[in-house]
Amino acid sequence: MAEAARKPGIGYSLPRREDDRFIRGQGTFVADVSAPHMAHMAVLRSPLARARIRSINATRAFTLPGVLVVITGELLARRNLAWMPTLSGDVQAVLAVDEVRFQGQEVACVVAEDPYTAHDALQLIEVDYEPLPALVDPTEALSPDTPLVRADKSDNRCYEWEVGEAEATDRAFAAAAHVTTLDTYYPRCHPAPLECCACFADVDPDEGRARIYLTSQAPHAHRTILAQLMGLPEQQVQIISPDIGRCIPATSSPSPRRTCCAGPCGGSRTAPATCCPPGSPGTSGCTASSRSTLTDGSSACGSVCSRIMAPSTPTPSRASSEQASSTS
Repeated sequence: MAEAARKPGIGYSLPRREDDRFIRGQGTFVADVSAPHMAHMAVLRSPLARARIRSINATRAFTLPGVLVVITGELLARRNLAWMPTLSGDVQAVLAVDEVRFQGQEVACVVAEDPYTAHDALQLIEVDYEPLPALVDPTEALSPDTPLVRADKSDNRCYEWEVGEAEATDRAFAAAAHVTTLDTYYPRCHPAPLECCACFADVDPDEGRARIYLTSQAPHAHRTILAQLMGLPEQQVQIISPDIGRCIPATSSPSPRRTCCAGPCGGSRTAPATCCPPGSPGTSGCTASSRSTLTDGSSACGSVCSRIMAPSTPTPSRASSEQASSTS
């Protein structure tokens, strides 16, 4: 049978339709979205797996020219924004308040006029850590005499996930001729996507709506959680997933850095914000696009902006080959 006469089906190779614009550098990623008066956010992360935070001194960072605001977990806690819901029905810290519980946990963030100043300011934040013993064995972590990772929990179990009918399952096992019990070991898995985590949040306080671009394949889950954080109805929150340089489960769960961008750094119900890949390798960063003028550190969180400026609309731009390469 001639190739032209074949119909699509099993074993038939379908031609890819998206490659042409990507190899021409005409993809539109989150990093290609911009808006006037756009600020940029960088995230400070813990170098320790577990430690008590004695103090955070951000004075030097805040006085750096070009820095608009420095946000810590303590500032978020004052406005009941330090914790965010998870897809498993629990909560997780947006920025660590009292302890860091894993290496790389978000501790503070800096919003500045450009990404370079934001990352430079991270080096000026002084965090006094008191190292604590870290749990590295999940089996040991479930032992009754093991210290709790979170004091508000009864044990160190992350969550239990049940599906199906419990009674029917019990009957099936009871009637089975043989029952096998098996402990399985799942090795460590760490996704490494081509595109960094990115988020662009434009929150309009006058219209009571938010438009958020992010690198996620689960826009509806993000809309639900971010709407709760910003105090907006879900129908007023628009999530846009443009071209994405990855397609893995790691893009599904809402992350603290996106939350910090869209909520506290996005104006927390008053101004738009953006979170985009950082300029320096090996770190995570965000970008904040704002219609408002940031005033001081004390009023920056929960009501980031005090004076509303002329509205701005984020406009996706076609990336050149060089831009698309750096974004990916």
